Amino acid sequence: MATETRPERAAPRRESTIGLSKQGLDPHGEVHWNLIAPELMQAAARRNEGEFAEMGPFVARTSPHTGRSPNDKFVVKESSSEKDVDWGKVNKPYATDKYAMLLADVRAYLNDAKELFVEDLYCGADPGYRLSVRYVSPNAWHMAFVRNMFIRPELSDLPTFDPNFTDTFLLPPAQYHAPRFDVMGFIPYQGTSMAAPHVAGVAAMLMQQGVTDPAVIEEVLEKTAVDLGGAGRDNTFGFGLVDARAALRGLGLAK
Repeated sequence: MATETRPERAAPRRESTIGLSKQGLDPHGEVHWNLIAPELMQAAARRNEGEFAEMGPFVARTSPHTGRSPNDKFVVKESSSEKDVDWGKVNKPYATDKYAMLLADVRAYLNDAKELFVEDLYCGADPGYRLSVRYVSPNAWHMAFVRNMFIRPELSDLPTFDPNFTDTFLLPPAQYHAPRFDVMGFIPYQGTSMAAPHVAGVAAMLMQQGVTDPAVIEEVLEKTAVDLGGAGRDNTFGFGLVDARAALRGLGLAK
């Protein structure tokens, strides 16, 4: 019986020869380069980043970050570009020294991640004007999002992909998705995205003390909150500032 054997085709290279060192990164964990959508969805499910709903769409978990923070957007103010920026409520300045601290924190976080996902994509269709942008994230579903939003290079272009975002802005040619950093000290934040974690923390403390009835917890938190703004509940401050000690006292759990 005659048999035919065919040589195995080598998998196409998806990792750029211009590695993450250009972004100042030296990852300790596994790095996934330019995965396609099905691979990213599989990775997201494996990592418990969400779940598949009926008919197949992936529902990502964003908790505890449940909303946008438009007031937390800043632009680094430095000499080569500060005259070109319309500074104000939208374009709020950020000091270069604080940016350097933030960048160091982000790099350290990404370097320590068990897994990183990298997508090399184009912003703009015209080769003469487009940007070659590299996205780096510890979450697979983030990469599925950007892969859908931007132009995907040909497979043959990936090994030589060279991020050129640095040529336009004094920023590394990457978009980082890091979940936690605070280098500006104590800043007044507002909105349910900031209030909910504080309220949830006090509620968890009460539950740890044996108070398990949600209605009781809700009532004591509302009654013991420090009223802010106009008298009573309002659309700006809600019931006011949650007071953990007052809540414990209201339930007879503290003096």
